[in-house]
Amino acid sequence: MGQGAKPMRQEEIEARSYEVLRVDMGRTVKAVMEVAEFQGRGRVWIASDRSILVTRNGRIVRTAGFKTDLRDAISRDLEPLDGASKGKLAKAVRLTRQMEWAGKEPGSYSARVILKPVTSETIKILDQTFQTQVIEESIEVKALNWAVTNHYWLDVANGTVQRTVQLFHPSSVPLTLEILRPAA
Repeated sequence: MGQGAKPMRQEEIEARSYEVLRVDMGRTVKAVMEVAEFQGRGRVWIASDRSILVTRNGRIVRTAGFKTDLRDAISRDLEPLDGASKGKLAKAVRLTRQMEWAGKEPGSYSARVILKPVTSETIKILDQTFQTQVIEESIEVKALNWAVTNHYWLDVANGTVQRTVQLFHPSSVPLTLEILRPAA
């Protein structure tokens, strides 16, 4: 994914007519991705090197162009971050997801997931300030002996995930995603 993307100013972002996402991968890789396609509540984001992230209200559900790709992360249950929360998650929610990877540990695995509200926080992205509810997502894939905790900053005004830090595979580095320019 794009090495060392130059910092962008608010004016540069606002001049664009499409959604813009900043992606930080650990300490070295930073990229700006643009929305390439809308899929219902989902977004398909593409980087200059053709790496792809597919998100549903901030949650990574598919990747392409990474060392190990997430082919799918499907839940039979209602996903609380898919707009159902209306800007707030009132209590912990438990659900099961089927996660499928290509590359290292290929195959489909059952994941136990718990999403819970942990705190309220004011965050700043570029020149904009957001009042958010921080949601903690615990994922456990027993078959791989893997457990991870992801975080989402849910804008209480509109229910949009403005920032997230998440791992999508046992060998991936944490990805920090920030919406620099939301849909108009």
